[in-house]
Amino acid sequence: MKSSLAYIRSLHQKKGRAENKAFIMEGVRAVEELLRSPARRFKVIYTEELETNRRGQLLLQNLEHSKIEMTKVTTQELAAVSDCETPAGILAVVNITEHYLGDLLDAPKPFLVILDGIQDPGNLGTIIRTAEAAGVIGIILGKETVDQYNPKVVRATMGSLLRLPVVKVDSLVNLIAKLRSKNIRTIACDARGSKNYYEASWSLPLALIFGNEGAGMDKEIAGKIDEVIRIPQRKGVDSLNVAVAAGIIMYQVVEKGKVTVRSSQSADGRRQ
Repeated sequence: MKSSLAYIRSLHQKKGRAENKAFIMEGVRAVEELLRSPARRFKVIYTEELETNRRGQLLLQNLEHSKIEMTKVTTQELAAVSDCETPAGILAVVNITEHYLGDLLDAPKPFLVILDGIQDPGNLGTIIRTAEAAGVIGIILGKETVDQYNPKVVRATMGSLLRLPVVKVDSLVNLIAKLRSKNIRTIACDARGSKNYYEASWSLPLALIFGNEGAGMDKEIAGKIDEVIRIPQRKGVDSLNVAVAAGIIMYQVVEKGKVTVRSSQSADGRRQ
């Protein structure tokens, strides 16, 4: 087991995830989401505390029924490989599923989100979660953006990472050229935008672009985008958090671009 625990610890690092093509998901809810994603291959370690409540017992039964590899460990062993301050008694090692840029660009009337240099894991995870809710079909990351399999990103997505394709590209300049060749318009949200967001045209196909939390978009990229818009704010108010701004703009597309969002949950996360 020591070698297995060392392997799990390696997945906290980007290099370890890339080499092993695997990442970590922690907690009962996360593993329940995995069970609802039949295409995902994974294995779990868990502690005896999971056997002391009905939800945990049911989860273990469902894992066994699904023939998922399970290893029981001590609370101390799980804590040693957990990224959480208070481990929830179960951790999954999940094989990474590869997604491809071509599949996103060739989709009918694609609705995409491109992220240039997002550094905060919580911001990236929140954007991924909001994008799934808003009907975005895929997220494209520039190479300077935090890794989508960072444990903090994974937690913030609340399972959306299992369903929404996320790909990383080496050059956003080359990507924008590919988008133009596919007649996919690009609109970036930036404080230096020339018009307010409600003045833009939001018809699909469309790719929205959001830049780094502090510096905004790269200037080279900004010069190649079809349109740069801004969210108006009261004078003296600091700029909006990028995840908040992304949510506002994505739902503008939902409303004005007539994106179909088939809701299965209420706004507070309860099943309808």
